[in-house]
Amino acid sequence: MADFRRVRRLIQGLMWAGTLIPLSVSGHEFWLDPSAHRLERIDSVGIQFRVGQDFRGSAQPYLDRDIATFTHHRTDGDALITGLLGDSRPAAKVTIQPGLNIITHLTTPQPITFRPDESIWVDYVVLDGLEAQIAAHPDLPQVPPVSERYIRSAKTLIIGPGITASQRDRETALPFELILETPPGRLSAGPHRFRITTDGIPTTGILVKAFRASDRQTVDQRVSDTMGWVSLDLPTPDRYLISGVRIDPDTQGDADWISYWASLTLEVWPTTP
Repeated sequence: MADFRRVRRLIQGLMWAGTLIPLSVSGHEFWLDPSAHRLERIDSVGIQFRVGQDFRGSAQPYLDRDIATFTHHRTDGDALITGLLGDSRPAAKVTIQPGLNIITHLTTPQPITFRPDESIWVDYVVLDGLEAQIAAHPDLPQVPPVSERYIRSAKTLIIGPGITASQRDRETALPFELILETPPGRLSAGPHRFRITTDGIPTTGILVKAFRASDRQTVDQRVSDTMGWVSLDLPTPDRYLISGVRIDPDTQGDADWISYWASLTLEVWPTTP
């Protein structure tokens, strides 16, 4: 765990310094941080964009150029979210509707270059379990110099009043997505199953991690099976960040690789509602 944290701190430090990518998109994980995950009445919540590591990160501003889609998925349909241009605390406000509210955010591709005099690429590949994905394409660079574009595919679950046991998390239009199997209105401490998909197709071999907000610990991690399923233990009532990374040849751009970073934020309740 000490080596894991050391490498993550190194990655973030280099990114903040502008060595790898612009300051506005620095950090390792990206997630949606709502001001509340559960509301007893119809009200608005603030949504912050956070970038960082170990579920600790800085708030990022709402910038149109960095956003491909930003959507509120409700029981009565979907609605695009318009943020507060340049604001970060929050980047947007969303009026929560009855039942399950799913907020998704997809970024535009961002470039990154790994130099041969750095160990960042090797550390990143190991930490996020990308060895097999990289090795499956031996014709592409396996060691620096390596160029990559990355896309952040974030999602959060917010419980509105009157949620029922039949209301479940579901696939949206995200190209790489984590889906919670447990009914969100009944989310208590313990093991829970998630599915990870690529354009709706179950994705095997993805290292999926669960981070806990209160102590910034990685509480569990598992690799998705042939049906895209992974079971993770969320051991205590708390907020959690679930994340996973996929990397493919970049056939649509001028980089060697394109990576997709899926995240899902949710809350485990002290007792079953």
